Amino acid sequence: MAKAALDKTLAANPDAGGIAFDYIGYMNYRSCECDDCKARLAAFLKKEGLEETEASRNRFFRESLVSYINTLVDYVHSVRPGVKVTIHLYPVFMPDPLYGRDVRADTVQETVAWYFQWPDEKIADYTRRVCAARRQAGSVGVPFLGLNATPGKALAWKSPERLEAELRIILAAGGRRLGVCNGADMLKPGYREVFMKYK
Repeated sequence: MAKAALDKTLAANPDAGGIAFDYIGYMNYRSCECDDCKARLAAFLKKEGLEETEASRNRFFRESLVSYINTLVDYVHSVRPGVKVTIHLYPVFMPDPLYGRDVRADTVQETVAWYFQWPDEKIADYTRRVCAARRQAGSVGVPFLGLNATPGKALAWKSPERLEAELRIILAAGGRRLGVCNGADMLKPGYREVFMKYK
């Protein structure tokens, strides 16, 4: 089904130089509990001679997630050579939040600063890990930042001052590229000026 959707998207956009993936992951941040996935897990455990433990489940569901993503990336590259593929890894896979080193997308965006405020050291640590990770050939890690510039919405509001503090942390930790959601908020007064300082 995903390949058919990609075929449709690529056919409708013959001049597109790239495609972006987002929201590929487990809604509970750990696993899929549908009957099909449970059967695949059981087959995996039997084949590997493993008991069902937290570690073996994490291994299976991580490998399944990476395999699915890489299948889509490889498919896009095979159907439209030269098209760049970027992905934001979300929802996070809690047993291994920064698993992007095994993803074959051209750019792999991994969250280093979310909508609600993370500790500065976590932002720095995640940025260093995203930027320094040994990756699949041709793949680059990109720090990702969540931004909501409108108070009173469901996502936590981030002030221009906090945004600038996070950008400084990301830069100091080695970040030289950045993925942002919500991109439209980058252009709002007060926020645009912050981004322009670091362009």
